[in-house]
Amino acid sequence: MVQKIKAIIDTRENKDLVIVARTDARAVNGLDDALDRAYAYAEAGADVTFVEAPRSIEELQKITKELKGIPQMANMVEGGLTPLLSAQELQDLDFKIMICANTALRAAIKGIRTALGILHDEGSQANLQDYICTWEERQTLFKLNKIKELENKYLKF
Repeated sequence: MVQKIKAIIDTRENKDLVIVARTDARAVNGLDDALDRAYAYAEAGADVTFVEAPRSIEELQKITKELKGIPQMANMVEGGLTPLLSAQELQDLDFKIMICANTALRAAIKGIRTALGILHDEGSQANLQDYICTWEERQTLFKLNKIKELENKYLKF
């Protein structure tokens, strides 16, 4: 991994590209090995290190203490091994980045199941208004007004 990071550093053309180096060693070799790896990644040039799956607040504290001065990222996964902390709590522990990698997807799945269940049971969308966005929200999200403007500008029939 260190050599991969060095290769990225040597070939990085966009200086705004942030290199986040993740280690999953905590699960296999323990926290100390994961910290050693993260430190080596930072030494190789990674901008941020990410020790995946710490199992306690104490482990989260140890990560930022042992890797002081190296920006850290935490992954908050509902039902995962890492205790769920708020953005402020992580910031207080000196984490710089918080990701919630599956939250939106899992919320969408639950919403879809709920909506389809109502549709199946009732045979109608009449009672789905609290579970779906408005037509205008949909149009705005997909920028369909902008697409229509471009169509009008470029498609001459």
